[in-house]
Amino acid sequence: MSERGAGRRDGEDEGFLARWRGHEAEYLDCLRAAVASAEGDWRESLRAAAWESVRWAEADPAAARFLTVDALAMGERGQVCQRRLTARLMGMLEGWLRESEVTPPPGLARWVLGLFYASFHRHLAVGDVERLADVVPQLLFLAVSPVCGVEAALAELETGPPQSPGRFHP
Repeated sequence: MSERGAGRRDGEDEGFLARWRGHEAEYLDCLRAAVASAEGDWRESLRAAAWESVRWAEADPAAARFLTVDALAMGERGQVCQRRLTARLMGMLEGWLRESEVTPPPGLARWVLGLFYASFHRHLAVGDVERLADVVPQLLFLAVSPVCGVEAALAELETGPPQSPGRFHP
């Protein structure tokens, strides 16, 4: 590759990273604010984070799509960024579980994040942001059932968004 082509690629990477860092920081700040307002156990924290993710995606669909879908088009750079974000989110979920003194099945945090990511990716890839809110109760059901059982998980299907979420509460 010529020096001119390499310089353009470096500039693209720098632009991508600056955009990634900005969107990632905003997203994580929103999650932290939502979780800080949640009262209760790990399920309340997860519920607050899930609903705040929906609100954030609804408020800025382009940023949500960038973090979830478009970053993959950057190849290895985007995959590395997504792995780091996933590690941060897994750390948050594992921390909530530890604080609640719950003994989850091995790999629960990775599985839960995989469920959420796959669903968000599917909807954001086709611009179907408005349907994200429809899938959150089912995702929470799947996340809660391995730890708390089916009865507690069924309650997630009836529980709506928290009343005191983070930054994007209407």
